[in-house]
Amino acid sequence: MAQAIFPPSGGFRIKYTRYTTAGAFTHTFDPNCVFYDRIIRGGGGSGSCSSNGGGGGGGASARIVHKNLKPLGATEAGTIGAGGVAVSISGTGNVAGNNGGNTTVGIGVNLATSQGGLGGASTATLGTGRDGGAGGAQLFPATGSAANGGTTSAAPGFSIPGYDSHSDGAGGGAGGNASAVAAITGGGCPGFIRAASAVNGGDGAGSDEGYGGQGGATNTNGNDATTPGSGGGGGGRRTSGTVFSGKGADGSVIYIEYLSA
Repeated sequence: MAQAIFPPSGGFRIKYTRYTTAGAFTHTFDPNCVFYDRIIRGGGGSGSCSSNGGGGGGGASARIVHKNLKPLGATEAGTIGAGGVAVSISGTGNVAGNNGGNTTVGIGVNLATSQGGLGGASTATLGTGRDGGAGGAQLFPATGSAANGGTTSAAPGFSIPGYDSHSDGAGGGAGGNASAVAAITGGGCPGFIRAASAVNGGDGAGSDEGYGGQGGATNTNGNDATTPGSGGGGGGRRTSGTVFSGKGADGSVIYIEYLSA
């Protein structure tokens, strides 16, 4: 779910800056910045492809650092994780999706990282459906989810005012030929249920908000993810031509600076 940052009392002015391009960046603090918060997301995993329908990519973890951080210098460097690159299949078999990259920002006491989501798996656990990718876990290891969707984190993050909080990524949806399963864990917010399908690729997953890319139908590509940190959809069952999965979305970093009046 979406989480809000509430500014402190005391008449501070607030400045928002958002970075959304994968790769290295440098943030320059406003000269009047007294302290700041950050919202950090890793890159989402891409979906997998299979002649039986690919699984959706997992969503990255999202992290809010709300500790009244003091700038350690005039600038702060970081790296935004790239979304997993889409894969394709032009014959029979299975091709795993690619993992999303971690997003890391800051140094020393101000260092913070959010993990990327994993790509859709190239193996099946039930029937011949493809696994979705695991969600990025900020503090806890991954564990199996319902049916043959991707894995999610073992426990939710904590959220205490004045401290660090995070949301682990959801697991991607199961792939095609899963018609024996009544329902599968689909992409997007944790707990979203998508009807099982014998031909469709699985949906990607989101982190703390939004949905990932939708899986494709037979001979149809999976959709790219657009929400930062979300996973791409799995390619539909291939019977001819070339089928692509969906790309994972790049991560992002948002700065909220509190400026002296």
